Amino acid sequence: MEDAPNRPNRGLIAGAIVFALLAAYLLGYFAFGTNGITTIGPRTVRLHIYHHKWQADIFRPIARVEAVFIGQDVDTAYRN
Repeated sequence: MEDAPNRPNRGLIAGAIVFALLAAYLLGYFAFGTNGITTIGPRTVRLHIYHHKWQADIFRPIARVEAVFIGQDVDTAYRN
């Protein structure tokens, strides 16, 4: 019986690509924004402030995840 040809595992490569994309997304979330705090009525909200609206829109889902992990309201904003 012959051995199977030596080729890379496609699942491993796909997993590595997904991991790299998620790592870049998370790194961009923290690296591109500046932190701020605002008070809206009785609640305090942590903000990640970006230079463009599209950045604030892209990173808003991860801000919601961060809010769950830290137990405080987190949102994104942008400066004109």
